[in-house]
Amino acid sequence: MLWEKEATAVPVNFDSNSYGHKTRNYLVGRDMSNPTGGYQVFVPTIDKFLVEHLFGDIFYRDTLNYQEHQLVTISILSAMKGTEPQLRSHLGVSMNVGLSKEQLEEFVEVLKVEVSKESAYRALENLNNLLGIKSPLKQNEDIEVIKNKGNVKASKNNFTGDVTVESMFATDSSSNYQGGTVNFEAGARTAWHTHPLGQTLIVISGHGLVQAEGKAIQEISVGDVVWIPANTKHWHGASLDSPMSHVAISSPENNSTVTWGEQVSDKQYNAK
Repeated sequence: MLWEKEATAVPVNFDSNSYGHKTRNYLVGRDMSNPTGGYQVFVPTIDKFLVEHLFGDIFYRDTLNYQEHQLVTISILSAMKGTEPQLRSHLGVSMNVGLSKEQLEEFVEVLKVEVSKESAYRALENLNNLLGIKSPLKQNEDIEVIKNKGNVKASKNNFTGDVTVESMFATDSSSNYQGGTVNFEAGARTAWHTHPLGQTLIVISGHGLVQAEGKAIQEISVGDVVWIPANTKHWHGASLDSPMSHVAISSPENNSTVTWGEQVSDKQYNAK
């Protein structure tokens, strides 16, 4: 197994610069030893580090072969947004070191199962882009049904009164949104909070209230759609004499959709 293999030790007088240049030239399929532009000329220290440490020292430690190195790198890059140029580059290197289009397509299926559908689609899209092939539409994937696992009690730290959450969902597509259904008993409400990219509420039963800090309380009822702008401090919940349920949808920034603040006092809740 890969993790049981001992890496070859780097010799004492190892010429990492020479070995690194040779390795990189082989991987990219052309001689890059005498650059005429780009970061290699603008910041030669970075290029020297990459050649001697990455392509020299690390690649000499042959725990992974060239193909395995690329598959690991593709796995990482495909799971990250904004890395498309690097991903295409390493897909090209993978083919330079002997992996076929068919093998890479099989690897995409592994990514779908072991990483995420989003990662698999990103890898396939960039592979097809590299080969000049039009990517299939993403919506051709199977319909996914997320079963309701029942109500979960909302945290008393962030809510006042009886509140439950159900039908929670999160996409792994480029749309990147998440949410769930929140049920408030009469008089229950959230604490003050903000959302980094805003939030949409769709009222599906009952009557409720919503307020932005410094603004008047607004009444909401079945069928109303509420848009809360990014970083707007606010609260929402049921009215005093009626329960209320809404679907809440928001998008994360830095893996977070909400920043919680202090509880809404009875005085604030009852002010009109």
